[in-house]
Amino acid sequence: MREGSTMKNRLIYVMGASGSGKDSLMRYAREKLGRHPGIVFAHRYITRPADAGGENHVSLSPDEFASRAAAGLFALHWQSHGHHYGIGIEINQWLANGATVIVNGSREYLPHVVSRYGDVVPLLIEVSPDVLRERLLRRGRETREDVEKRLQRHQDLAGTCGGCLKVSNDGPLHESGDTLVDLILHYSVENCLHRQLYTFMSLPDFAIHRSTGSIDSRDDIRHSPKSPETTVSLRLTLLGTGDAGGVPLYGCHCPACERARLDPSFMRRPSTALIESGGTRLLIDAGLVDLAERFPAGTLTAILLTHYHPDHVQGLFHLRWGTGPRIEVVSPPDPQGCADLYKNSGLLTFQRLEEFSPIRMGNITVTPVPLIHSRMTFGYCLEAGSAKIAYLCDTIGLTPGSTKFLKQWRPECVVLDCCYPPQERPPRNHNDVTRALECAVAIHARKVIFTHLGHELDLWLMEHNETLPGHIHIGYDGLTIDLSEPGNGR
Repeated sequence: MREGSTMKNRLIYVMGASGSGKDSLMRYAREKLGRHPGIVFAHRYITRPADAGGENHVSLSPDEFASRAAAGLFALHWQSHGHHYGIGIEINQWLANGATVIVNGSREYLPHVVSRYGDVVPLLIEVSPDVLRERLLRRGRETREDVEKRLQRHQDLAGTCGGCLKVSNDGPLHESGDTLVDLILHYSVENCLHRQLYTFMSLPDFAIHRSTGSIDSRDDIRHSPKSPETTVSLRLTLLGTGDAGGVPLYGCHCPACERARLDPSFMRRPSTALIESGGTRLLIDAGLVDLAERFPAGTLTAILLTHYHPDHVQGLFHLRWGTGPRIEVVSPPDPQGCADLYKNSGLLTFQRLEEFSPIRMGNITVTPVPLIHSRMTFGYCLEAGSAKIAYLCDTIGLTPGSTKFLKQWRPECVVLDCCYPPQERPPRNHNDVTRALECAVAIHARKVIFTHLGHELDLWLMEHNETLPGHIHIGYDGLTIDLSEPGNGR
């Protein structure tokens, strides 16, 4: 089973060569997720001493292991490198109770696990051959000849894991560990049930997955590799989907905020997006404060600003003092800007756009459309080939001119401001659910993703998400939408 199915349990099967650092990463993830009520890490039963180092396992003698296997006390068991490994039948009860179970497994045993449990998420810890060789030699357990044999076996088995999620462990433990934690949370039962409403996987012209949104992001964590026949014409990644306060909101202890503190996949950072086509990469808004870390110098084509409120430009204040190629920033013709950005622009070059006047930026045509907000604000109609996405953030309703344009332009997907649950009176500056739905109807939107959500809307959605129409979806940080050209992989 995958996202969109009626999933009731999930087994995440983690694999990795000896020396890949799998045990260290599993220990890191266990410490990070130890308090999560819906995620359980299975201990392994192994015929090696308890003080042998590595994972926290249950040590059994060969006779004890054979006796337990004969009594049917292992859900899974296999042999490798002279030792027997077992996973207790307790995992069956955990799965039956709706938990997500994390198993430290063997690559050779994966086909049996899949045939037995069906809904398995295979996850491979990868290291480059040179790093793996160095780690194995430093460990000192094997001769150089044995290490080379192990490396060859590692390469042979790596070819059998083409469909696995992959985490590179060449770098610092905390970076790889955080990636593993993110994947576990993303594929956990609770998270996938929460996301079922918000995927377009039934649509042949859309592909949606989670991404870090960085230019040098860990692309190997993205599932569902595309067919070589598919040509992605336009890709939009929501790097942040929150309002100015974000989720969790500072000092708030409502269920939505507490959930986001417990499970980072429910956090909402300042609304920011990345739009890509070929080698063109445009950042929409700069609300994230870690832009310098996400996007090394020279990796952004330009930055599109919807408006100059601080939560949409605050990342520029640090970025402007960098060195390297100048960064073009295009925006509405707001004479004030924000603070001293115009006066002390650093490596930023500001260009003012005109409404409904398209400009070509690399492979992408950008058409600004006016929105209704407390500051001069533009939404952006983004087009590459025949693929079209409209990004309409920070607005209360739509102007008649923008409504007419969008209705005629017919985007395949609309990313739309929706900050609040339904209100009796129209809110200020941002849509509530009622006004957002009215916007979608007015422009004949086929697919809509809400962004700029506040914690009150998340709280409302915990009880009412099934009341939304089928073409309305809730955005989340890391959501990536791929649109392909007609006739290319559709």
